[in-house]
Amino acid sequence: MTDLSKHFHLYKRGKLTLIGFDARHLDDPTIAADCLDRLLELVDSHQCEVLVVDLMDVKVVSSWILGVLAAVKRHGIDVELYHPTAELRDVLATTHLDNLLHIRHDKQTDETS
Repeated sequence: MTDLSKHFHLYKRGKLTLIGFDARHLDDPTIAADCLDRLLELVDSHQCEVLVVDLMDVKVVSSWILGVLAAVKRHGIDVELYHPTAELRDVLATTHLDNLLHIRHDKQTDETS
């Protein structure tokens, strides 16, 4: 498997795969295609059914990341976003991506964002 660490952190792989993005690279749209390729390689090689994306430490998400996650969903993988900020939830609602990507959050996330 290729190096994934330059795009995201891999915490668990399998039918349920858990990743987190590295905020250092979230503002670089030139890595979008490579990031998508790495994610699709990951989910395909581990028969992933659900991709959980932990956004706990991510304050701002570039549109290219949302495009990558939508492409993973169109690939047939359920995508769940954990701990999105209130601002990100607003963006997802405005763009109707909240109909495509499952959003999970709790009151603690609301209080800290």
